[in-house]
Amino acid sequence: MATKAASKAQLRELARAFYLLSDGTRLAILKILAGGPTKVAALCDAIGVSQQMVSHHLGILRTSGLVEGARTGQSVEYRTSRAGLTELADALQQLMPSA
Repeated sequence: MATKAASKAQLRELARAFYLLSDGTRLAILKILAGGPTKVAALCDAIGVSQQMVSHHLGILRTSGLVEGARTGQSVEYRTSRAGLTELADALQQLMPSA
């Protein structure tokens, strides 16, 4: 069975997807945010890591388009981005065998 080789762009997209999912803190943040908008302090309490660590990982997830922040008063509530997660799922879908 012949397999079509992945383009460099497709491989970069897959590498990015695996990088984003390679950290337990980022996965924990995504799982919590899937339940609804959450503030940084609540993420820190739920995960048990410092505010600096949560902010670092939120920055990575925000830059990649997987989470979005909305200011509410003096704090920011974060939520997952449906568009970003769909793009990530599409990248991972490339690894599924053809039916």
